[in-house]
Amino acid sequence: MEAIEQFFPHHWKILYYILFFPVHWVIWCFESDLWERVLKLSFLFLPLLFIATGVFASFLSLATVLFRPNRTQFIATMLITWWDGGKSILMYWAGFLRFCFLSFGWIGGALRVALMGLLQTIKDIIFLPMSLITNAAKSYSRPGVPWIAVMITFFWIAVEAFVFSYVLTPLVLDIISGLTNAEPGALVTMIFLYVFLFMVIGGSFACMHGLVEAIANKDVLNIIKMLVIEFFVMFIEVMFFYREFVDSLVPWLAQMSNERIKLGMASILGIAAMAWMGIRSGTWFFFAKYGTPTLLTII
Repeated sequence: MEAIEQFFPHHWKILYYILFFPVHWVIWCFESDLWERVLKLSFLFLPLLFIATGVFASFLSLATVLFRPNRTQFIATMLITWWDGGKSILMYWAGFLRFCFLSFGWIGGALRVALMGLLQTIKDIIFLPMSLITNAAKSYSRPGVPWIAVMITFFWIAVEAFVFSYVLTPLVLDIISGLTNAEPGALVTMIFLYVFLFMVIGGSFACMHGLVEAIANKDVLNIIKMLVIEFFVMFIEVMFFYREFVDSLVPWLAQMSNERIKLGMASILGIAAMAWMGIRSGTWFFFAKYGTPTLLTII
């Protein structure tokens, strides 16, 4: 701007200030720290940009008044345009202030909804045991609910999760200590492992229930999908759970057979797969096919 100012003679400085004072204001919007710059750009930048554009356009237009036809209508139109521009600036500021005012209401409403949701969640958690007991007491009197199968299925999932968590705890401890160079607590590791295995084993029964329903409905697409899911469930449980269980029995088998029976990896995996199929088939046909649907309904 100083280079432009030098082109004007001293007695024309007033014209320079009239023409370029809005541009100075626009530049002034950027000459501050971050938060002040944000406020200036939000409240002043667009109005000042409009004033700067209007001043240049007005001076250029006034130079044509001497030879322009309908001068009176042109000047009236230009004044009305400036009036509408000023009104637009006031409406812009009013809308911005209204937006800021309503934002506090929106934020307050969102905080109120979040607080009410948090209080309701805490209330539900506190009264959850009472609700479960009430629902169980109401549904216990309904005929046709196989409660014995439900309790046996739940007990079997808990026992199987306990057995595998007991067998896998040394392996998990070795893996964690190798990765973190720290010795985690055996009891804490076993508890977390038990919760994880409980969910995995319960999920395997849920997958079998889905497969049986798909076969009963003769839904070929769902049968294929559930078979693939059941295969992956079998692969995970055989590789990580049943394999370790069979592997823990290898020294006992070798001792009982005077080192005549030595199982390799293929034999261990085969025995683990047959053990999984036998245990899952037996538990399913004896009680799990009656107890799993009710457990899923309760969940």
